[in-house]
Amino acid sequence: EALNNEMQLYPNPSDGHFTLEWKTEDFEAAQIVVLSITGQVIYQQKANPSGQQQIDFSDRSKGLYLVQIRTDNRVVSKRLMIQ
Repeated sequence: EALNNEMQLYPNPSDGHFTLEWKTEDFEAAQIVVLSITGQVIYQQKANPSGQQQIDFSDRSKGLYLVQIRTDNRVVSKRLMIQ
């Protein structure tokens, strides 16, 4: 439950435009990684130090994706549905 509240993803389901928010003190030097349902990395970027990032996947196929914030010692994940 606690890890689930460390990262917010909205709107979800999404049209491909979504916002990712996380607690900055817990995720300094983090990477944002998005995986396809088959586990392929389709997006990777250094996390914005502000704790919020707008992501545009409107050119991606509709379906289920896994959005992660990765640090050296942990990974927090959320599912994202693009409709």
